[in-house]
Amino acid sequence: MTRTLSDDVRLVIDTLGLVIRSHAGDAVFGAVEAVRLAAKDARALDSASSAADPRRRLSDIVERLDAATALEVARAFTQYFQLVNLAEDAQRTRELRQPAPPVTRPCGLWET
Repeated sequence: MTRTLSDDVRLVIDTLGLVIRSHAGDAVFGAVEAVRLAAKDARALDSASSAADPRRRLSDIVERLDAATALEVARAFTQYFQLVNLAEDAQRTRELRQPAPPVTRPCGLWET
């Protein structure tokens, strides 16, 4: 089975979740998940068509975080983006290792 970018991203996200839970606790993990889901909703929904503005909900969640939890949430997202970048690098390496497709020459003037 060939690994895909999606496989790698899922692996690093799941692993990061386990690390956050074991090192920072369920409360921080819950805060990270609340911010992540609110940010996902804010990107997916047009606030003009929604009664509850998802961007406002995201802002409210972040504003309610105490300083220590906000720092942990920021660190979690920093790690998330670093890990996703590594997964993308691995995918690019897999693509570069694939054999190049055969070169075909156009018909016509180039044929001898």
